[in-house]
Amino acid sequence: MLALTRFWRVWSRLSDMSVFSSKNPVILHISSGPANNTTLATNVERKLSQILESPDFTSEANRTKIECYKGDISHIPSEFIEKFQLTSVPVTIGILNGTKVAEVTADSEASEYLGLCNKLLVMANPPTLEIVDKLKLLIDGDVSELRSYVQYIRENHVQELEVDTTLSKLLATATLRMHEQPMTSKQLRKTLEVVDSLIEKVKLDNLIRDFDAKKYKPINFQPQIDALKLSYQPPTHVTYLEKLYFIKLNLLESLAIKLFFNKDPRALQIAVGAYKVHVKLLKLNAQTIQEFQDSRIKEIIEAIFSVYDPQSRHLMEACANLQVIDGRRLLNKIYTSGRPSGGFPTKRRGVGGRYLWQGPDYRPKGFKPKNPERYNNEWTCVQDSNLPTY
Repeated sequence: MLALTRFWRVWSRLSDMSVFSSKNPVILHISSGPANNTTLATNVERKLSQILESPDFTSEANRTKIECYKGDISHIPSEFIEKFQLTSVPVTIGILNGTKVAEVTADSEASEYLGLCNKLLVMANPPTLEIVDKLKLLIDGDVSELRSYVQYIRENHVQELEVDTTLSKLLATATLRMHEQPMTSKQLRKTLEVVDSLIEKVKLDNLIRDFDAKKYKPINFQPQIDALKLSYQPPTHVTYLEKLYFIKLNLLESLAIKLFFNKDPRALQIAVGAYKVHVKLLKLNAQTIQEFQDSRIKEIIEAIFSVYDPQSRHLMEACANLQVIDGRRLLNKIYTSGRPSGGFPTKRRGVGGRYLWQGPDYRPKGFKPKNPERYNNEWTCVQDSNLPTY
């Protein structure tokens, strides 16, 4: 057992890369060159001596085996440098189960070293076992009690949620359980087909109204909406089309949750589709920006995405589809120029803007830049013909 009473002296050299996958917490100091090691050794030892005077930390460290290593950056394989995102040396990192927990640079204060050690100890001995056990029982139990306990965890266990992935994923599952509806996925799909057909009918009715307003006779779609017999009731102050979009949004949210508990990866794409409908309602002015921000679809997407592996193909596809959605509409505000009238006009390239139409990359013949290495291809490449410019 390597206690942290004499921090630098007990450090052993990094000889085997299997240390990175150790189940015990590992503190690794990486530097470059032997000349730098001596200076940094004194610096790190001085800062850590302030931490080790605390009796609480010493007793906590004695119960946990902390392995301490030091090594040169040139001896570490490139895959580990990329995995731990090492951008500069010297640096001290904390590793647990092959994952970088935290990072402290050489010019950091002693409090940051203390935070690194405490974070390693918390992750090695998570104090959330009782919370996890109770949360697992409540997920399959009463929803009202589950809702109050989830709120209690979010308010009183913020630090544990940041470091304990098991608790955070379980909390996401409990959040989805709170929003679950009793309908099956088959019933939800059938209802969605009916809603989609009603949406097409309403769109066609709106087109007839716009093109032939004199002969148009309005159709009452409310009986068909009531025939769906849903527990969710859309707002009453909106049009038929907006009501159906609200119903579709609720059905897609419920279907995404149902597919998630069925361990179907299509839940990610269904959740993204629900967000698209949510954005459409915002653009139709069916809800305010504040209602858009306070909706539950964002909480559902965050919960589903946090449970899946970040390297999962289905999650990466869903994230890509989510990023290309125009989520917030542009506010109706035109920013005017603050430049006062009169005075000199803006500077243009060339005398009188002679080269303006040829683009920002055009350079006149005989012009040599200050750094020709940057434009090396421009002087060495000979084009076959004059290329068109647009």
